[in-house]
Amino acid sequence: MKYALGERIRRLFEDPFEKMREAGAASGLKVADVGAGKGFFTVAAAELVGEGGLVFAVEPDPDRMRMIRRRCDEARLTNVRFLEKKAEEMNQIDAESLDLVFSMYALHHFESLERGLSEIRRILKPGGRFYVVDIMKGRIFRHGSKRRDLEVLAASGFAKFEILGLGRRLKARLTKQS
Repeated sequence: MKYALGERIRRLFEDPFEKMREAGAASGLKVADVGAGKGFFTVAAAELVGEGGLVFAVEPDPDRMRMIRRRCDEARLTNVRFLEKKAEEMNQIDAESLDLVFSMYALHHFESLERGLSEIRRILKPGGRFYVVDIMKGRIFRHGSKRRDLEVLAASGFAKFEILGLGRRLKARLTKQS
């Protein structure tokens, strides 16, 4: 697959396969990439879950969705479903059908964090996990998640909320009640 210069540079600092393993993507799982962007993590997740697994690429931007489709076609991935919707509008995904949902650098784009988290909780199986990494708004990044978003994550109705990293980046894992 041919990568644009920006992505080649990004890959020097962030391996999407390593990040997806860290998130919990593994063979046979059903997962969703919420705020999939250009598919940087979608393709890696699809390769890791394999033919026995399934990945939903959830992205509201039609141009980005076209790019994800093209990337998946080039990689000959047949286990990706495309959902051109916002995080709050994933009603095409059945309730309690996914093992893992992840959002990489997109949480701050949720229209309503509360509604998006409720929808993620709805589509996760009991014991399923939501893994999130996002930039934190501050002096360096004027755009990103705010400290208040941590309170929303903590109060979102998941059985377990773990902060795995906090600084310039928020990294957390939320687990749905078993």
